[in-house]
Amino acid sequence: MSDAAKTRLFLVDTGAGPDALLRVLSVCAARQAPLAAVAFSDGPDGGQLRIETRLGEAEAARLCAQLQGLPSVRGVSVGWRTGA
Repeated sequence: MSDAAKTRLFLVDTGAGPDALLRVLSVCAARQAPLAAVAFSDGPDGGQLRIETRLGEAEAARLCAQLQGLPSVRGVSVGWRTGA
């Protein structure tokens, strides 16, 4: 299976704040990441954003680095699924 055919899964932990979700999604939009699915769960100390997108390895690494650089982001985990 080609690298670009993998569905990348980004789990982004954010701090509390009204604009954390928008900041993360704006980075995805600026990088023109084709979003397959997005889910957000909010908690008292912050939230978690689950993003599925089809990106190659290099582009996924660039997106991850940019997300980790956001002040509202506590951490980013990246994985992938095949056949999705």
